[in-house]
Amino acid sequence: MLLNKISVRLALLMGLSACSEKETVLSQRETWLSTGGWQMTNYTYHTRAAAGGTPIQFEFITGRACEADDLYRFEATNKLQWDKNGTLCPTSQPPLTEWGTWQLLNSDTKLAIDHQGTVQFPYTGSVTGPLDIVELTSETMVLRTTDIQAGDSVVAYTYRFIKP
Repeated sequence: MLLNKISVRLALLMGLSACSEKETVLSQRETWLSTGGWQMTNYTYHTRAAAGGTPIQFEFITGRACEADDLYRFEATNKLQWDKNGTLCPTSQPPLTEWGTWQLLNSDTKLAIDHQGTVQFPYTGSVTGPLDIVELTSETMVLRTTDIQAGDSVVAYTYRFIKP
Protein backbone atom coordinates (compact mmCIF):
# COMPACT_ATOMS: atom_id res chain seq x y z
CA MET A 1 0.00 0.00 0.00
CA LEU A 2 2.84 2.40 0.89
CA LEU A 3 4.56 1.58 -2.38
CA ASN A 4 1.32 2.33 -4.24
CA LYS A 5 1.00 5.80 -2.61
CA ILE A 6 4.63 6.61 -3.42
CA SER A 7 4.10 5.58 -7.03
CA VAL A 8 1.03 7.79 -7.34
CA ARG A 9 2.87 10.79 -5.81
CA LEU A 10 5.86 10.23 -8.05
CA ALA A 11 3.61 10.08 -11.11
CA LEU A 12 1.87 13.33 -10.08
CA LEU A 13 5.19 15.10 -9.54
CA MET A 14 6.47 13.98 -12.92
CA GLY A 15 3.27 15.17 -14.59
CA LEU A 16 3.44 18.57 -12.89
CA SER A 17 7.09 19.07 -13.80
CA ALA A 18 6.37 18.23 -17.42
CA CYS A 19 3.60 20.85 -17.51
CA SER A 20 5.83 23.54 -16.02
CA GLU A 21 8.30 23.43 -18.92
CA LYS A 22 7.41 25.91 -21.66
CA GLU A 23 7.13 24.31 -25.07
CA THR A 24 7.20 26.26 -28.31
CA VAL A 25 4.40 25.18 -30.58
CA LEU A 26 4.67 26.42 -34.16
CA SER A 27 1.58 27.29 -36.17
CA GLN A 28 1.04 25.54 -39.51
CA ARG A 29 2.35 28.57 -41.44
CA GLU A 30 5.42 28.87 -39.19
CA THR A 31 6.12 25.19 -39.79
CA TRP A 32 5.81 25.60 -43.57
CA LEU A 33 8.13 28.61 -43.50
CA SER A 34 10.79 27.00 -41.33
CA THR A 35 11.17 23.50 -42.79
CA GLY A 36 13.28 24.29 -45.85
CA GLY A 37 14.23 27.09 -48.21
CA TRP A 38 12.20 29.51 -50.32
CA GLN A 39 13.28 30.59 -53.79
CA MET A 40 11.85 33.65 -55.59
CA THR A 41 10.17 32.70 -58.85
CA ASN A 42 8.30 35.87 -59.76
CA TYR A 43 8.11 39.58 -58.97
CA THR A 44 5.15 41.62 -60.22
CA TYR A 45 4.82 45.40 -60.05
CA HIS A 46 1.43 46.88 -60.93
CA THR A 47 0.46 50.53 -60.75
CA ARG A 48 -3.10 51.61 -61.35
CA ALA A 49 -3.75 54.50 -63.70
CA ALA A 50 -3.34 57.88 -62.02
CA ALA A 51 -5.09 61.00 -63.36
CA GLY A 52 -6.43 59.23 -66.43
CA GLY A 53 -3.09 57.68 -67.38
CA THR A 54 -2.37 54.15 -68.48
CA PRO A 55 -1.74 51.45 -65.87
CA ILE A 56 1.74 49.94 -65.87
CA GLN A 57 2.51 46.34 -65.08
CA PHE A 58 5.94 44.76 -64.95
CA GLU A 59 6.37 41.06 -64.44
CA PHE A 60 9.85 39.92 -63.63
CA ILE A 61 10.89 36.30 -63.41
CA THR A 62 14.33 36.18 -61.89
CA GLY A 63 16.69 35.69 -64.82
CA ARG A 64 20.19 36.17 -63.46
CA ALA A 65 21.52 32.74 -62.57
CA CYS A 66 23.28 34.10 -59.50
CA GLU A 67 19.97 35.39 -58.07
CA ALA A 68 17.62 32.70 -59.39
CA ASP A 69 19.09 29.93 -57.26
CA ASP A 70 19.23 31.87 -53.96
CA LEU A 71 17.27 30.47 -51.03
CA TYR A 72 15.72 32.23 -48.06
CA ARG A 73 15.66 30.08 -44.93
CA PHE A 74 13.23 31.00 -42.17
CA GLU A 75 14.76 29.36 -39.10
CA ALA A 76 12.46 28.21 -36.25
CA THR A 77 14.51 30.59 -34.05
CA ASN A 78 13.06 33.50 -36.11
CA LYS A 79 16.34 34.17 -37.93
CA LEU A 80 16.23 34.68 -41.68
CA GLN A 81 19.21 33.25 -43.57
CA TRP A 82 20.10 34.24 -47.14
CA ASP A 83 21.71 31.24 -48.83
CA LYS A 84 23.37 32.23 -52.11
CA ASN A 85 22.98 28.63 -53.20
CA GLY A 86 24.90 27.50 -56.30
CA THR A 87 25.98 30.34 -58.60
CA LEU A 88 27.30 33.30 -56.61
CA CYS A 89 26.77 36.92 -57.67
CA PRO A 90 29.79 39.19 -57.40
CA THR A 91 29.43 40.40 -53.79
CA SER A 92 31.51 40.86 -50.71
CA GLN A 93 28.99 38.88 -48.63
CA PRO A 94 29.64 35.23 -47.72
CA PRO A 95 27.56 32.45 -49.38
CA LEU A 96 25.38 32.15 -46.25
CA THR A 97 24.36 35.44 -44.65
CA GLU A 98 22.24 36.02 -41.58
CA TRP A 99 19.85 38.49 -43.20
CA GLY A 100 17.76 39.42 -40.17
CA THR A 101 14.75 38.20 -38.22
CA TRP A 102 11.18 37.32 -39.12
CA GLN A 103 7.82 36.85 -37.44
CA LEU A 104 4.24 36.23 -38.44
CA LEU A 105 1.67 38.80 -37.28
CA ASN A 106 -2.12 39.31 -37.32
CA SER A 107 -3.10 35.62 -37.05
CA ASP A 108 -0.34 34.63 -39.50
CA THR A 109 -1.62 36.92 -42.28
CA LYS A 110 1.40 39.26 -42.31
CA LEU A 111 5.14 38.60 -42.46
CA ALA A 112 7.44 41.04 -40.71
CA ILE A 113 11.11 40.94 -41.70
CA ASP A 114 13.69 43.03 -39.92
CA HIS A 115 16.86 43.62 -41.96
CA GLN A 116 18.87 46.32 -40.22
CA GLY A 117 15.69 48.17 -39.33
CA THR A 118 13.91 47.75 -42.69
CA VAL A 119 11.48 45.21 -44.12
CA GLN A 120 13.34 43.82 -47.12
CA PHE A 121 14.45 40.64 -48.89
CA PRO A 122 17.73 40.67 -50.83
CA TYR A 123 17.22 42.15 -54.34
CA THR A 124 13.95 43.88 -53.37
CA GLY A 125 13.29 47.39 -52.16
CA SER A 126 12.51 48.08 -48.52
CA VAL A 127 9.02 48.85 -47.25
CA THR A 128 7.91 50.31 -43.93
CA GLY A 129 5.48 47.68 -42.74
CA PRO A 130 4.92 43.93 -42.75
CA LEU A 131 4.16 42.16 -46.02
CA ASP A 132 0.68 40.76 -46.64
CA ILE A 133 0.60 37.00 -47.04
CA VAL A 134 -1.62 36.36 -50.07
CA GLU A 135 -0.84 32.65 -50.13
CA LEU A 136 1.27 30.37 -47.96
CA THR A 137 1.18 26.62 -48.40
CA SER A 138 3.76 23.91 -48.05
CA GLU A 139 4.84 24.65 -51.65
CA THR A 140 4.09 28.30 -52.48
CA MET A 141 4.40 31.68 -50.80
CA VAL A 142 3.00 34.89 -52.30
CA LEU A 143 3.69 38.16 -50.49
CA ARG A 144 2.25 41.56 -51.40
CA THR A 145 2.72 45.17 -50.39
CA THR A 146 1.15 48.44 -51.39
CA ASP A 147 3.81 50.35 -49.45
CA ILE A 148 6.09 51.34 -52.32
CA GLN A 149 7.28 54.62 -53.80
CA ALA A 150 4.61 55.06 -56.48
CA GLY A 151 1.25 55.62 -54.84
CA ASP A 152 -1.71 53.39 -55.68
CA SER A 153 0.60 50.50 -56.66
CA VAL A 154 1.01 46.87 -55.67
CA VAL A 155 4.11 44.66 -55.63
CA ALA A 156 3.80 40.87 -55.32
CA TYR A 157 6.63 38.42 -54.70
CA THR A 158 6.20 34.71 -55.41
CA TYR A 159 8.43 32.01 -53.88
CA ARG A 160 8.50 28.25 -54.15
CA PHE A 161 9.48 25.80 -51.44
CA ILE A 162 12.77 23.92 -51.83
CA LYS A 163 13.29 20.82 -49.71
CA PRO A 164 16.43 20.82 -47.56
